[in-house]
Amino acid sequence: MEGRFNFNDERGVLCYLNVKVANPDGTSHIKPLSQWLAGVMANSDLQNGFWWSLSNQIFNGIIGLVRNLIDRGAIFCHLLS
Repeated sequence: MEGRFNFNDERGVLCYLNVKVANPDGTSHIKPLSQWLAGVMANSDLQNGFWWSLSNQIFNGIIGLVRNLIDRGAIFCHLLS
């Protein structure tokens, strides 16, 4: 996997996985993570200021990831962090 995640930008955010989103009727569908991240970032900036960390923020409506990262192994998870 060398070079696969070769990017360098202070302001870039890697939104690797798609997420499962709950529908009002109880079903779910798949959406890109980037649109939820943009909403959380905008809300955090409005409520706390742009200097506030995005760590431990709540993503409302997301019920899971499309792919289980734990099953792929610890080394893969460490590459993403």
